[in-house]
Order: sequence, then C-alpha cells, then structure tokens
Amino acid sequence: MKREVKEVISDAENLLTKAIEEMDVNLLDAAEKAWGAAVRVTDALILARYDETPKSMKDRREKLGELILREPELDRLGLWERLHSRESSLHVSCF
Repeated sequence: MKREVKEVISDAENLLTKAIEEMDVNLLDAAEKAWGAAVRVTDALILARYDETPKSMKDRREKLGELILREPELDRLGLWERLHSRESSLHVSCF
C-alpha cells in the first residue's frame, strides 16, 4: 500500500477516534468528525485505485461510481449506499 494511502487512512482513524471522544461532549462535532472519517476512507480507496484524491463531493461520487462499475465486489459491499447513508445521517441531518 502506498504511503499516501496509509496517511489518508490514518487521518480517517484519527477523526473516528476524535468522534468517539466527542460523543458525550458535543454530538454535532462528533457527527461531523465521523462524516469526515467516512469521506477520508473513501478518498483512500479512490487514491489507491486512481492515484489521485477527489477534489469535491461530486468528484468523489463519480469516482466511486466508476469503481463500483469496474469492481463488482465493491458493489456487493454496499459502498455506495454506506457512504450516502453516512452523509445523510452524519452530515445532512445534523446540519
């Protein structure tokens, strides 16, 4: 695995840890950090496959959609639905 991909995954793990710590202190901040972790993990996958990091949510959706078409196992894992579920529950609903 490339060093850059590992760094993005580490960043996602740190955000998730902070989200868990914030749950009893500031639920909105915890939700935003958890959403950030989901975004960063998606970015790591895209970086690993395309050797580039998405520049926007639109770009992220397009690249993830392309990956799911190219790699059916990603569709079986429900990555599209999982990302959008987290966006809805952690990002949109909280703000």
